[in-house]
Formats: sequence, C-alpha cells, structure tokens
Amino acid sequence: MKSFVLGALVVVSVFSTGCASIVSKSKYPVSITTEPAAANIEVKDQDGIVRFSGVSPTTAILDSGNGYFTRARYTVTAAKDGYTPATLQLQNSMNGWYWGNILFGGLIGLLIVDPITGAMFQIDSPVANMSLAPAATEVSYGGDRLRKLKELRNTGVLTESEYQSKKKSIIKDL
Repeated sequence: MKSFVLGALVVVSVFSTGCASIVSKSKYPVSITTEPAAANIEVKDQDGIVRFSGVSPTTAILDSGNGYFTRARYTVTAAKDGYTPATLQLQNSMNGWYWGNILFGGLIGLLIVDPITGAMFQIDSPVANMSLAPAATEVSYGGDRLRKLKELRNTGVLTESEYQSKKKSIIKDL
C-alpha cells in the first residue's frame, strides 16, 4: 500500500508541473550596454508600459511571457543629451524545453503550467549593445556654415566686408 501511495505521489508531481517551468525559467536577465556609456535606458512592453528603467551599463530582468500562450515583446530605448536616441527590439522565441511536456509534464504542463508562467518562451539574446549617434545641433550647423563662409572668403569668392557681415548674421541666428 505504501508503495502504491508513493508511486501515485510521484506520478501526480511529475504530471502537475511543466517541463520548461522545471528545467528553464520565465524571467531572463538582459545586459544592456551603450556607446557612449551612462545613457538613460527604458524598456517598454508591447502595451507601452515601462517595465524597466536605469542607466547603462545595466541589467534588466524581464518576463518571457505576457499572459496565457502570449510571448512578451520589448522595445529598449537609450537616450543621452547630445545624442540621437536609439531603439532596439528584443526577440523572443519558443523555449525548446516546452516540448519536454510531451514526455514529462503531460497535458497540464503543455496546456496550463508553462503557458501561464511564460516558461514556454525565452528571450533570445541576453545582451543588448546599442550605439548612439551624436545629434545634429544648431551650433554644429552654425559651425558648418561659418567654415563654409571662411572657405569662400579664403578662395576670394567673398570680400572681407561681405565675410564679416555674413559671419555676424550667422552668429546672431545661433
């Protein structure tokens, strides 16, 4: 009788859990780095809800699922003064351990446990490297105009008085 009860407990415990939930996980660390460093990081889910914010380099812990049989989707945004913001989509795919439910987790793991916990999905890349480009500014635009103006004076296209007049105008517009 004791062996029957013990056997039944083993069978119930094996078939009441999901394979991916046992072997894998439903939360994944994603290391986020930027060039240049110290950029503000914001991770939003597919509904536009901020799920993480920090300063690079940083690590965000993100859920792989977003409800029953729904994978999570994330957009990472990096922003820093003087640079154009950069965005990156994190990819998410089916966790191979989910199919272990056919052998170990049974229908409960296949249809209930792993889909609800999100363990049936995995975030594909544990690293997000982002590069921010310097932003075009009024000052650099003005600097470009002043350099071109100086070149025109040096080649004789503009006289010194024309050069000085245009230079004042450009500086005033900044």
